[in-house]
Amino acid sequence: MQPELAHPDIDQLAGDAHSAVAQTGWPSSKHEAWKFTPLDKSGFDSLAPASRPADTLSTAQTQSLTFKDGYLVSAGTMDKAISLRQLGRDDVTLLNWLKLLPKDHYLSYLSLGGLGEAVLLEVEASENEIPPLTLHFTGEQASASAHPVVLVQMADGARLTLIEEHVGSNALSAPVLMADVGASASLHVAKYQDQARSTSHLGLSVLKLGEQAKVNGFTLSKGSKLARMESHVEFMADDAELVLSAIYLGASGQHHDITTVVQHEVPNCQSNQVIRGVLNDDAHGVFQGKVRVAPDAQKTDGQQMSRALLLSRDAVADAKPELEIFADDVVCAHGATVGELDETLLFYLKSRGIPKAQAQAMLIKAFLGDALEQIDDDAIASFMNQIIDDWAEQNNDALAMGNS
Repeated sequence: MQPELAHPDIDQLAGDAHSAVAQTGWPSSKHEAWKFTPLDKSGFDSLAPASRPADTLSTAQTQSLTFKDGYLVSAGTMDKAISLRQLGRDDVTLLNWLKLLPKDHYLSYLSLGGLGEAVLLEVEASENEIPPLTLHFTGEQASASAHPVVLVQMADGARLTLIEEHVGSNALSAPVLMADVGASASLHVAKYQDQARSTSHLGLSVLKLGEQAKVNGFTLSKGSKLARMESHVEFMADDAELVLSAIYLGASGQHHDITTVVQHEVPNCQSNQVIRGVLNDDAHGVFQGKVRVAPDAQKTDGQQMSRALLLSRDAVADAKPELEIFADDVVCAHGATVGELDETLLFYLKSRGIPKAQAQAMLIKAFLGDALEQIDDDAIASFMNQIIDDWAEQNNDALAMGNS
């Protein structure tokens, strides 16, 4: 999976990544972090990175970037507060960012070993509202892997909304988003994954928060046969705030994994995680959330709650919330529940003349409400609501059968 790399240090990083995987193999269920989502039988070893598509770089009318098979093929006109730079493999800037990837981590190995296009977005503070920037990821090379890298450098006081759309049919999609959020800056990221059922999606987000920075991240995972959306967040200075919310919708043998690692390294910061999942048929859902509070991170407020709803007795949900606390003046809590639709509420709705499938869909929407409420952009919230409505409608036949 190793492409030709021009910078010797980047070449070394890629070589080390290949050596690590060759030595240990892809993680099995014996690896704690991959216990519920083993990759040792995934067949990724036989994949080669996608070749650069023949498309020439084109322009778009909207503020957007389009990546095809891991490479930038279209860029829209950017707001004057945003500058776009394509980083060659000989660029020391790219090297410095790559060194911030999680150490000794399989998704880091995957990114380094198959590095495709890397772009840097530099965002300055602006008195005017900046329109949302859409990152559209697609691909058609069904026997290859895609490895796009998007880097976001936010100046102090900058504000940005990013919308990630992941579609297409690459055998493996392994995108990386890394953001350095400056002091008093605000970043809102909404990620939507609806790739072909023949694909695997292994996405990695790495976020660094400066003083009084605010990050709101939302993920909706609906497509792919195997999807793991992993986020690593580190608080770098005081008084920063983080909201991470996610919804996974699974059916017909799909596997959805939401994994988060939140590191409170400094005092007076807040993190809140709200995870909801709905599983039908024999789908499998996973939430792994680790919150670490360092010895000096007093006055930390770290919350996480995962809930899964099973529409079928064949569906499986696993949850592993963790708190690792080394400070004594903190407010931290976690929890996880797995359950079925409330039959009493279902009976009540049916008794009011609402058809069973519609009643079940209403209860599902209510169940997901906590996560949807975390989205602070009305247009994005409306878009995600529509996707959930469509999913419920598409599953109406199965819903009408009730719990089996």
